[in-house]
Amino acid sequence: MDAGLDVSVAGRRDAMVACERAEVALLCVPDDAIADACESIAGAVPPLRFVGHVSGATPLGALDAA
Repeated sequence: MDAGLDVSVAGRRDAMVACERAEVALLCVPDDAIADACESIAGAVPPLRFVGHVSGATPLGALDAA
């Protein structure tokens, strides 16, 4: 089933380039790397509008850089 979404998977080296073409980023990194990963893509705002992470233990404050 096609949801009509364009999806890209990016690693550390190409995260910024991927985020420059995106509106949403979902960070799937270890808990202690969330803030650094967010900071590394913060320059893509805008067009990047939403940044989230998949950790259940880390507060959303880790995304403050975006």
